[in-house]
Amino acid sequence: MRYALVILLSVACSSVFGQVHLDLKKCREMALESSKKMAIAVKQEEKAEADNRSKSEFLSRMSHEIRTPLNAIVGFSSLLTSAEISPEEREEYSAIISTNSELMLTLINDILDISRLETGKIHFAYEDIDIPSLCQQVIMTTTHNRREGVECVFESSYETYTLRTDVQRLSQVLINLLTNANKFTEQGRITLSFEVLEK
Repeated sequence: MRYALVILLSVACSSVFGQVHLDLKKCREMALESSKKMAIAVKQEEKAEADNRSKSEFLSRMSHEIRTPLNAIVGFSSLLTSAEISPEEREEYSAIISTNSELMLTLINDILDISRLETGKIHFAYEDIDIPSLCQQVIMTTTHNRREGVECVFESSYETYTLRTDVQRLSQVLINLLTNANKFTEQGRITLSFEVLEK
């Protein structure tokens, strides 16, 4: 009887210890899973914070960029009302206002495009355009930003070249490239050119 009782007790104890061992294993698995989820949540939060910082920096830069053409538009518009300016000056001021209006429109379109990219609603309008003509227009559009002593030219071995693309998007890219080139060129020459890769 005593042996039977000892055997029953040892079986019961091993059963309890086995259960405790299983529970500990399950706890470890749950803790590991929780740690993984926590790490993912932390990474997502860090990414969201980085995205928010990037957006804030972008908006801060854009507001500064918009002020430049806006000041030119307001300033030269007020000069146009003066009776003391010559017809030549009036024409020059009108051209400056027109150029800065186009630049401001481009900046606003850039901001709207970023918003559309985030929501996946950006679309492209393809048409046939002449690349040399577009490049020359872009150079004219960025004339007002040019530093003194910096020359900006368009060079191409093609008098005409037709490309099917989104003219607004390509213009934005070229304007941004020339604007950045001007920011970092204190003297000398900025050359806009293109090559055709037939493939």
